[in-house]
Amino acid sequence: MINAIGRLNGTIDEAVEMFLATDPEDVQKYVDFLVETNQKRKDLTREQEEIAIKMVEKRGIEPVIVLANEDFKEGIVGLVAGRIKE
Repeated sequence: MINAIGRLNGTIDEAVEMFLATDPEDVQKYVDFLVETNQKRKDLTREQEEIAIKMVEKRGIEPVIVLANEDFKEGIVGLVAGRIKE
């Protein structure tokens, strides 16, 4: 989940703050944020994977495939690419 924050937000500040927090309520707020962000990452990965698969199906498979979409999040394109490769 910490990785998801970095992938979507470009920083892991909230995770660091969670580890440094001493108030259980603050810790829970950060945990909730981590869980929510991780779910967003999963949803975006799934959505972008579907877009990429449709692009491959439409264009066919070549020895080298380069896909681009302005909606692709930089932090998860590698995850999508790995799944497309499979």
